[in-house]
Amino acid sequence: MNILEVLAVGLKAEGFDGLVVPGVCGCLAEDLSPGGCLCDGCEPGYKHTHSTSGEWIVKSKHEGITDDEIAETVAQCGWRPTPS
Repeated sequence: MNILEVLAVGLKAEGFDGLVVPGVCGCLAEDLSPGGCLCDGCEPGYKHTHSTSGEWIVKSKHEGITDDEIAETVAQCGWRPTPS
């Protein structure tokens, strides 16, 4: 087991879906640090999925994330996460 696998198990055990660096990036426990970007700024986060597009983001906040906020975050990132 490598460190990313240990981290993923720990995140899931505590009820988190992945990691986020607010305003920069987010990743899911199933695919942590896909760009090799794990850093001190990463914090546990929750996955939020847009109700119609299926696009997702990871935020530190567990509840209260709207479809508009998801769409705005995806647009600011300049990339399209794979719908799940």
